[in-house]
Amino acid sequence: MNNARIRWTTITLGMLSGVTAASQGQGTGASVTTICIAPPAAQMASGSNVDAANALRDLFAAYLSGPTIAAKPLTARLPSQAREEAKQASCKFVLFASMKLERNEGNGALGRIVGGAVQSGAGELRGAATSKAARIAANAAVSAANEAARGLATNVKSKDQLTLDYHLDAIDGRSIVQKTEKAKAQSDGQDLLTPIVERAAEVVATTAGDTKTADGEVSSITSSSSAPTATGNIPNACTFFSHAELESAVGWQLRAGKAKDAPPGTFECSFEKPQDMYITKTYPNPPIPKSADFTSLTVHTHPVDPKRFAEFRKNLGAAAEDVPGIGDGAYFYGPNLLYVRVGESGFSLRTYTSATSAADKARVREATLSLAKLGASKLRGK
Repeated sequence: MNNARIRWTTITLGMLSGVTAASQGQGTGASVTTICIAPPAAQMASGSNVDAANALRDLFAAYLSGPTIAAKPLTARLPSQAREEAKQASCKFVLFASMKLERNEGNGALGRIVGGAVQSGAGELRGAATSKAARIAANAAVSAANEAARGLATNVKSKDQLTLDYHLDAIDGRSIVQKTEKAKAQSDGQDLLTPIVERAAEVVATTAGDTKTADGEVSSITSSSSAPTATGNIPNACTFFSHAELESAVGWQLRAGKAKDAPPGTFECSFEKPQDMYITKTYPNPPIPKSADFTSLTVHTHPVDPKRFAEFRKNLGAAAEDVPGIGDGAYFYGPNLLYVRVGESGFSLRTYTSATSAADKARVREATLSLAKLGASKLRGK
C-alpha cells in the first residue's frame, strides 16, 4: 500500500470519527434521519479500485450530513448483512452504490475495465454535525473527500465514461429510489466523480426527507413519483435560454443543447464548448476566461415546492451559500452549482470549469449569477 493511500485513509477516518465524537449528545430538537452506506464497489480503467471505492463512500458520507440528516458507513459487505447492521444502527435507509470508469479505445467503443469490482474498506460512524466542533470536522471531511476525488481525476482521460449506479432501500429491503448517472470526460484529468455524487446525494437526501414513516414503516416511492408534479409551466431546459444568451453569458461558442434523462415533469440539457480546433466564433474578453478552462454548462428546469426547497437548503447547512436578490430564493451548492426558485418553478445551473485561482473562480461565479438573474426574470414573465 502506498503512503498516499495510508495518509488518505488515516485522515478521512479520523475526520469521520471526529464528527461523531463532537456531535454525540448534542441535541438540536430536530429529527435526524440516518442513512447507512453499504461498502460501495468500484471498477476503474486505471488507478486503484480500492481508492476509488473509498472515495465514493466518503464523498457520499460528506454530502449526506447536515442538521437533519446523517450518514453511517457500514462494514458488512453482503446486502442482507448490511441491512442487519443498519437495523442495529437504527438507520431508516440503506444506500447501495457502485461505479465504473471505462476507457475509450479510440474507435468509439469503451474498453474493458481493469480488474474486478472492489468494495470500500470499513468506515467509521459519522453523526449529524450539530455542534461547532462537529461542523468543523464535517467541513474538513468534505474537503478531504473532495481532495480524494481530485486525486482520482488524475487517472481520467478524455472520453472516459464514469457510470454510477445507486439505490436507496428501506430497512426492510424495499427499494425506495434507484438511479443510474453517467458522465463522459471532455478532457484529461476532469473530476467526474464529485458532480455525479452531488446529484445523487441530492436525490437521496430529498427522497429520505420526503418519505413518510409511521410505526417504523417506510412508504415506498420511486425516483419518478418522488419528483414534484409538473405544473404545465415548466420550460424546456434546452430552450429556456436562447443559444445567444448562453454564449454571451459564458463568452464561448457552444454546441446545440443535448437533452439528458430527467424525471417526468423536469428537463435537463447540456451545452458543451467545442474542442479548440472546431471553434469558429470567439468573444473578446469572455466573462469566463480561457485560464478557467470552461468545458460545458448544464441547465435543469423543474417544478418546486417552496417548503421542500427551504428544507433542503437547511439540510445542506454550511455546505451551501445563500444568494440574495435572485428570484424567491437562490443558493450555491459548491462553487459551480446554483439553485434558483421563483414561485413554484425552479432551475439550476452547473458550470464545468477547471478554475483554480481566486480570480478565475470569481469570474465563473459572476457569469453563473448573471445567467441566473436572466433565468429568474424569465420565470417572472418579465
